[in-house]
Amino acid sequence: MLSNVIENFGTRADLTLLPLIHTTTFAKAKRIIESKYLDVSDCDTFKGEKLNYFFYSKAEYRDREGNKHDPSEDDLYVTFVFFDDTITPYRIFPFDTGAWARGFYESAFRRNFEDEKEKFYIPNTYEALISYVKIVWGNNENYINQVTDVVYSEHMNSCFNDILELLKSKTGNVDNRKRTPEIQSNSGISINKNTVRTVILHRGALLTNDGYMKKKLTSELEIPYKCYDKRRANGHRCPNEFLLEIENEIYQILCNERLLKTEE
Repeated sequence: MLSNVIENFGTRADLTLLPLIHTTTFAKAKRIIESKYLDVSDCDTFKGEKLNYFFYSKAEYRDREGNKHDPSEDDLYVTFVFFDDTITPYRIFPFDTGAWARGFYESAFRRNFEDEKEKFYIPNTYEALISYVKIVWGNNENYINQVTDVVYSEHMNSCFNDILELLKSKTGNVDNRKRTPEIQSNSGISINKNTVRTVILHRGALLTNDGYMKKKLTSELEIPYKCYDKRRANGHRCPNEFLLEIENEIYQILCNERLLKTEE
């Protein structure tokens, strides 16, 4: 099991904990911001459970309508960047379980989700998550830049080797969801200036309804925001095409807060 690899790693990894990220559509984000609460919802992957999902410092969310061209503002993505330790992990996996359960990894990862998911749990602590990043990538900079720091070996744990094979595979239909640890929570979280570092959203969504959302964020919640597209119109691009721009905004936040080491 993957947890054995992490437990055998022994010493605490000397890495800074990076922020957890929740990305959703603007339609859903409006409800979250207005209620000041990110509530759990029914999960299609873990049947019968109500969960919240977060990715580790990356916005690798994909909505079912994410490839729709000429989207409305409601279809565009909004990303919440949380402060450390505001979310209690319930489960942690090394990659997106939804993509695994739907068979997107089949060509490179021949593991059955229902039968083998427990083999790929990362112990549900931030220390274990940091250790996993240390084992696979060596440091946070390599993790963010997708530079794997460990080489496949037939003597290694089979679960761990299968993850390495997946990481280096060319499975374009899942993008970087295969490289991004997923953190699940079974409880809701209040949305306020003490829990949310920054909200990242499209300028067109920010200014809709006479700047209603801008007023909610700045005047009422006092949460900073960043725009990942500086134009008012979305240019007829589908929501998924903006993900790289969202990632760039996250990267700048990590650098500005000195959570990543950058070359002087």
